[in-house]
Amino acid sequence: NSYGMFVSMYMNTKDDCLIDIAVGAESSEQVIVPDLMFTSVGAGENMQLFLPIFIPAASRIAVRGQADGVGRDIFFTAMLLGKPFLPGMMLGSRLTAYGINTGDSGGTQIDPGGTAHTKGSYVELDASSDHHHKGLLASFGMGQNASATAGSFLVDIAVGAATSEQVLIQNLFVGVSSALDHPAPVFCGPFPVSIPESTRLAVRAQSTITDATDRLIDVALYGLD
Repeated sequence: NSYGMFVSMYMNTKDDCLIDIAVGAESSEQVIVPDLMFTSVGAGENMQLFLPIFIPAASRIAVRGQADGVGRDIFFTAMLLGKPFLPGMMLGSRLTAYGINTGDSGGTQIDPGGTAHTKGSYVELDASSDHHHKGLLASFGMGQNASATAGSFLVDIAVGAATSEQVLIQNLFVGVSSALDHPAPVFCGPFPVSIPESTRLAVRAQSTITDATDRLIDVALYGLD
């Protein structure tokens, strides 16, 4: 059995992409990680992430992807853990994606607004979560911005009805490099949190950047259960 996996992803060009990780026989795969969003700089930098997902022994693992462009090659590796590396380590059987935009292989666009260092309005990523989640992963992208301004963001992830959101994860720091045109880190988490089924998920952000294009950031969330 595998008690989680470290994955490494790289694409040969600068672009956004979504990856599905699945298990099962060919032509009848079951997706356990849907629409994992990452932004590649196409400059030899790969993205690494730990996924605390249990995979039974002898399982076939397969990957597929899409990108916001043609002629893209996505390179993917996974290192499986033979036993938990922490006592009582959080494990699940799958991730559920929220806020994905398959039309541009990205996430939900968050606008911090035109005032620096001030949180913008909440943007809903999902009105009702599909499952009871015990962990949450966040992914960040630049939404096809190929010439980003250097700066930083603080991102809040919240739950609850519109206008009465409760912050669940506060002030996630995301930096942006003008040389690479992508956020860092691309992934934050998974965080051990409890999110009941049918919970509304929303995100807001603030930024050092006020330019109407460069202040935008894509966000996707993944619930572990």
